[in-house]
Amino acid sequence: MGLRKHAMNSDKSEIEGAVAGKSGATTVAASGDNHPKSRFFLSVLCGCLLFTPKARAATHYVDLLNPAPAAPFTNWATAATTIQDAVDAAVQGDEIVVTNGLYATGGRAVDGTMTNRVVVDRAVVVRSVNGPLVTIIEGAPAPGTNALGDGAIRCALLGEQAVLCGFTLANGHTRCAGGFSREQWGGGARCGETAILTNCILVGNSAGSGGGVCFGTLKHCTLSGNRACWDGGGAWQATLLDCIVTNNTAGVSGGGVACGSLTNCTVHSNLAPDAPDYNLPADTNSPPGALSATRDTTAPAPG
Repeated sequence: MGLRKHAMNSDKSEIEGAVAGKSGATTVAASGDNHPKSRFFLSVLCGCLLFTPKARAATHYVDLLNPAPAAPFTNWATAATTIQDAVDAAVQGDEIVVTNGLYATGGRAVDGTMTNRVVVDRAVVVRSVNGPLVTIIEGAPAPGTNALGDGAIRCALLGEQAVLCGFTLANGHTRCAGGFSREQWGGGARCGETAILTNCILVGNSAGSGGGVCFGTLKHCTLSGNRACWDGGGAWQATLLDCIVTNNTAGVSGGGVACGSLTNCTVHSNLAPDAPDYNLPADTNSPPGALSATRDTTAPAPG
């Protein structure tokens, strides 16, 4: 119990540091209200999805310290002790509710042999009770001096239409090279194109590309202290709305964000040899000139 409390307190200090200090930043805005992904977000409010389940949808519960878990985990007395167990008991349209804890055990391989701490492979909502400061999914580095490689553990893999709301994804890692290419993307999370991360913190993750996340849509998220061998230290090929992206690094391009899109995001103090803060393609879904960036005069110089 003492060790768990110490780990939670240590992670909380790092996480609180990741979200501090929004002033002096690049604010990136793009008009995209008619984009299909923007319409998909009409049901999102205050960082969490207003999810209207099917008439017979079930709610499954997760409590790391529950002494008597029992499937299908449909009340707190029988709550699962791992998020994966609850996801496996759910069907499309169900909700998984997770209480406070450092979820740092177990895992599942999907592509090749690399492990994911949590695999949400169905269209369900996984949400925390009390938010990302106290609900943490933690990956692990590969053994040895290089965090990336055999034995690395990504925090989360989200399938199509999966939603993850109110978590910190910390210390997730992938390969930098070798294996399946999908084993090299998204240290914090690798997402399906229609997956959503909302009200999440991604901190201290690393990958070949997309140190924090690859693909999917992020809303009201903070990405800080993530690293990529190649492109997108914070995010790669993801759609970011109302997010904070700071102090991420990439070995080639887009220290904060590479590819994908940014809407009303705060981006600053990221590092890369090319395009330190963001490297975005032309947005073919927006009218000419819709993408713009304005750097505050009090912001630190680009890295």
